[in-house]
Amino acid sequence: MSLPVRRVLVSGAGLIGLLGVQRGFEVHVLDVATEGPKPAAVDALGACYHTKQMSEVVAKVRPDIVIEATGVPQVVFEAMTGNAAYGVVCLTGVSPVGRKIAVDVRPADGCV
Repeated sequence: MSLPVRRVLVSGAGLIGLLGVQRGFEVHVLDVATEGPKPAAVDALGACYHTKQMSEVVAKVRPDIVIEATGVPQVVFEAMTGNAAYGVVCLTGVSPVGRKIAVDVRPADGCV
């Protein structure tokens, strides 16, 4: 069974992130820059540019695929918890060697 992919969210408007833009999908790009070349490049590629928090953007867009290209832990977690049902999160962001991140894997309702 193949599920249709319609919406892609790319976090990070750098070189890796912008590679995900031209694939024929409805593409949304999330970045922190509010001016400069990044918003203009995203617009020129036909994608929608966002500067809000990841949690706000995924709630609005409900992407089928998230290409995470920042490596920022909070952005990664929000991408993983906010994408569409059966969605895919592709982690391409690079973090420094030795960086440790604490993850709470308990269900939100507290039941185990």
